[in-house]
Formats: sequence, structure tokens, C-alpha cells
Amino acid sequence: MFDFWSLLLLSGAILGVFLSLTLLIHKRGNRKSNIILSSVVFIMSIFLAEYVFFRTGLAAKYRYFISASIPLAFMIGPLFYFYTRTLLNTREKISLVDTLHFIPAVICAVNIIPDVLFISGFIDNISDTDQLFYLTLSPYVYLFSAVFQTSVYVYYSLRYIKKYERSQKGSQKLISINFGWLKKLTYAFILFLCFQFIAGIVLFLLPYHIAEVEYSLSLISALIIFMTGFFSIRQPEIISGLHLNGNGKKYEKSGLNIERKEYYIKELLDYIEREKPYLNESLKLNTISEALNIPTTYLSQVINQKFGYNFFDFINEYRISEVKKRINDTSYSHYTLLGIALECGFSNKTSFIRAFKKFTGKTPSEYQKHIISEKILH
Repeated sequence: MFDFWSLLLLSGAILGVFLSLTLLIHKRGNRKSNIILSSVVFIMSIFLAEYVFFRTGLAAKYRYFISASIPLAFMIGPLFYFYTRTLLNTREKISLVDTLHFIPAVICAVNIIPDVLFISGFIDNISDTDQLFYLTLSPYVYLFSAVFQTSVYVYYSLRYIKKYERSQKGSQKLISINFGWLKKLTYAFILFLCFQFIAGIVLFLLPYHIAEVEYSLSLISALIIFMTGFFSIRQPEIISGLHLNGNGKKYEKSGLNIERKEYYIKELLDYIEREKPYLNESLKLNTISEALNIPTTYLSQVINQKFGYNFFDFINEYRISEVKKRINDTSYSHYTLLGIALECGFSNKTSFIRAFKKFTGKTPSEYQKHIISEKILH
């Protein structure tokens, strides 16, 4: 019998299958990471479908599905780790050695074969169906093992993310669509694991079974799927491809090597900090190119790959930073916001407001009011 919760879980499972297929057949963007995310979403969809089977009573009719999904729980951790690696590093390759990460899933699959054979009717030497999971191991052994294994992989995924974050330390733009999305997904998985562990403890300690505890776990699975769908629509670059480091086919044939690139980055940042060329409203790419004796094509490439900006956004971020400093400086209190903007390199009010909101999320006047209110409170 379908009720509200079973329909909600079923819709999550259907959406998950649809998202999985979309990621799988999508031709643009990072194909490796899309295929891996497709696998993760599909597995979560299977879990949801399994909960629907139990809640509606279909599990009694299609008993051979019971236990079949257990090995999949041991695949989520490695897949999520591989997704992190391939999303942050588009050149990352999954080697044959990496398949060793799936050995626990294979062991689990082999271990539950007696369960599947029994409930499918191929063996009938067990009279009490309550012994279903005890033909091999307690279900709690599977549960806590899967939680522990996935937690380890999520931990190493977080380490990988932090390592990437440190490597971008010199960048003016650390926030990007892929990076922000990956952190949200990681925190969602941490929430899922915490709740799964607590639910396992509750089910283990109580003398009776509470189905609602398992259903609540399924809701978090549905949340991860809905979140993936929401951000895929809101920020299609997640699957269509907006790389964190600006790599891609655009610069594949560039003759700029890593050593020269790092040298150009240092020269550029030193020049920006020392000369403050962004205060000049007529500043152009070739102005800096000539000052530093760097070809414009290489300078544009460095800015795009290192900072994730085009030249004008790169310069405007410095201008906005300078505007914010002067708004906080009492010696500029007699200036209007537009007056400060013009002194910081903006040529008109419209471009100033647009850039300010882009980099701060607030209009200049909203930011100024916020600063004034903070000063009053302190």
C-alpha cells in the first residue's frame, strides 16, 4: 500500500535513475566524474527503491531483491573518493590498481550468496525466515562495516579537498562552482553517515525493530538525490563542465610550461601589489603585458587558469577590495560611494554596482550600512 512516505521515496528513486542516466549520457564536461557521480546516484536510488519495497509490502512478493543491495553499500565510499579526485583534477586517471578499492564489495557479494539463494527458493534447509541474515553475518556487521569504510573514504576525500585548497592559496578566486558543490555534497554524506551510525546503534540496542528509523535514513538518501538534481539545474556547469583550474581544450596546445607559468604568476601579483594599476580606469591587458614583457596570450591564460577569471573580473576584484578598504577608512568618510569607486578605477556607476554585487553579494550601499551597524555594535 502506497502512502505519502513511500510515494516520496519512490519519487526520489525515479529522479535518481533519471539523473543517473542524464549524467551517464551527457557528452559535455568532465566525463569521468559524471560517470562516477552517475554510479553513486544510481546506488542511492536502489536503496530508496528497496525501502519502498519494504514499506509497501512488495518485499514479500519479490523476496529475491532482499540482501542484493548490501554489497552496493561498500561501493559508495570508493566511488565518492574517485569522484572527488576526478572533479578537482580533470587529468586524473582511474587505473586498474584502483579497482582494488572494490574488494570489500566483492567479498560482501560472495558472503551474501547463501542469503540470496535461500530467499529465492534455491535452498530450503532453513525453516525460520528470521534467520535470513544470519546465514552468514549479522546485518549490523554489514551496516557498521559499510559506515566505517565509507567514513574512511569521505575523510580522505576531505583531505584531498583541503590539499587542493592549499594549492590555490595564492589565488584571488578560491570559490568556484565545482568546489562549492563538492563541499556541499561531502557535508551531505557526512550527515548521512552520522545518522546511519546513530540509527544502527538504536536498532542494535532496542529489543524490537523500528522501521521508521530505517525510513528516516532513506529520506537523507533522497535528500542527496534531490540536492544533486537541484544544483544540476541551478548550476548546470556541474555536469557540463566548468573546471576549477581552468584546464581544458582551450589551452591544450599552449606552449606555456609549469615553471614559466609560476614565474608569470609571481611577476603579475608583485606588479599588481606594487604598482596598483587597477586604479587606472583605462587599464587594458596589453598595458600589463608590455609592463611585464609577457605575451598577452600567456598573460590571459595565466589569469584564467590560476584565478578562474577573465582579465576584467581579475582587475575588478582588486578594485572592489580597494573600495571596501576605503569604505572602512574614516579618512574617506566625506566621499560618496561613487566618488570612491571612481578613484578606485571604475569608469561609471553601473559597472561599479554590478561588479560590487558580483564579488560581495551586496550592493555598495547595503555593504556600507552593514559596516556602519557593526561599528555601532562594537
